[in-house]
Amino acid sequence: MEDRSLRSLESRFKAIENGVRRLIQCIKKVELYNPSGASKQDILQQAKLMFVEDVQFKAGFKFDNVSNMLKNIEKFLDNDTTRR
Repeated sequence: MEDRSLRSLESRFKAIENGVRRLIQCIKKVELYNPSGASKQDILQQAKLMFVEDVQFKAGFKFDNVSNMLKNIEKFLDNDTTRR
């Protein structure tokens, strides 16, 4: 396993942060539609379809392995992206 530079780690986490934040926004939008009888998995699938519609994320959501760990962290729940 190769060591990564601090800049490389910061860049990677920034990509993860942006992706997770955008997916959470998509999930909230889908939940606002209040789909009757939809499971959490159904909502997540719809949110991922909405996520791909964003020009910045055309390749889809690539961070399934970390999204469950990060989704409940206050930093990601905050919709104001100008604050850190």
